[in-house]
Amino acid sequence: MGKLFGLKQWVTVAAAARQISLVCDEEATEADVLQLALDGHLKLSVDFVNHAKARMGKIVPEDEAPTYMGSLSQQEIISGIDLSDGTVLVLDDQTVTIEGIWDLFMKGSERLDVEHAYHRLTDGPAVELQCLNGAFVTRPDGSICQLQDHFEDKGSDGSLNRRFYYPASGLPPDSVFVVRTKALIEFEQAINGVPSNIEKPLSATERNTLLVMIAALCKKSNIAHQDRTSASEVARLIDDIGSSVSDETIRKALKQIPDALARRGK
Repeated sequence: MGKLFGLKQWVTVAAAARQISLVCDEEATEADVLQLALDGHLKLSVDFVNHAKARMGKIVPEDEAPTYMGSLSQQEIISGIDLSDGTVLVLDDQTVTIEGIWDLFMKGSERLDVEHAYHRLTDGPAVELQCLNGAFVTRPDGSICQLQDHFEDKGSDGSLNRRFYYPASGLPPDSVFVVRTKALIEFEQAINGVPSNIEKPLSATERNTLLVMIAALCKKSNIAHQDRTSASEVARLIDDIGSSVSDETIRKALKQIPDALARRGK
């Protein structure tokens, strides 16, 4: 890979096709890039050129998802989006603005957008399927959100009374498919049989499990993780094993323990 490529955090789909051609020693097209993404061999991303509206969320195990009582069925109903893999996406109420490069989750309308683009490039049929759950994007830090669209309620004088948001049917029309250079490096490593040394972010379940383990170890060491002095006490224990972690980093982790315990409580 060239020096210029190494300096870029992302490239266009056309540039990704050229890079894959070099890696595979055979011609690859933009359609090939999209097909590799659809088949799960390459992570595809999107650049929100003019920003986008979204509701942030977090993925939790199905048995930890919040519920509400159905008015008709009088049964508990999961409050969130079932991802059909034993987990649920729980969304915040607030709508926020997102920008920059985000990765496609490939489980909602964003996948249909990729399929539509693929068939357009290959003179295939139009994709007429719809996904009621909307479109989802993620980031390497574990952030995930559902894209939002809106309609406006205006008064008789044309002034805006309120803007109502709802799940977008797909990616914004002014967004652009791109590929992170890191994703291309991982693809090349997979092609060449080289194990990737890029660590994946912890899932919500893994993070909660580690926090519960920390809470148990604190209790065993007679450290009250809620106390202000707990971070320095944990730091001393870490020093005893020949390592070091800042008090601020420890404090941030300890603050997450009550929420993790509540989720894993029986």
